[in-house]
Amino acid sequence: MTPSSLLGDAPHIISLLSNPSERAEIAVDRARGAILGLAVGNLLGLPVEGWSAARISQSFPNGLTQIDPLERSRPMDDDLAQAVDLAACPGNILRRLLGDATGGWMRVKP
Repeated sequence: MTPSSLLGDAPHIISLLSNPSERAEIAVDRARGAILGLAVGNLLGLPVEGWSAARISQSFPNGLTQIDPLERSRPMDDDLAQAVDLAACPGNILRRLLGDATGGWMRVKP
């Protein structure tokens, strides 16, 4: 199948697929956003790591909305460190590392 037959109802996506420089710029922006989102979520969740959803809801009825200021002086935790290391991998190495894990998902994705 060609991109146009798969994405016939989304012509803007077809144009992005045909413009490598724009596609690369968007990919970099999305990658940065994903790492930033992961970092923020990780930092918000550190104080409640291992807690049950009920305990978190009871302790933070409005949700976790503030990063603990003490996190500035603490070393990066292992989850965030691994994500940063993966993000720093050259694309070809990262594709080899994750290819098998994501390839099956891509084949069955609707």
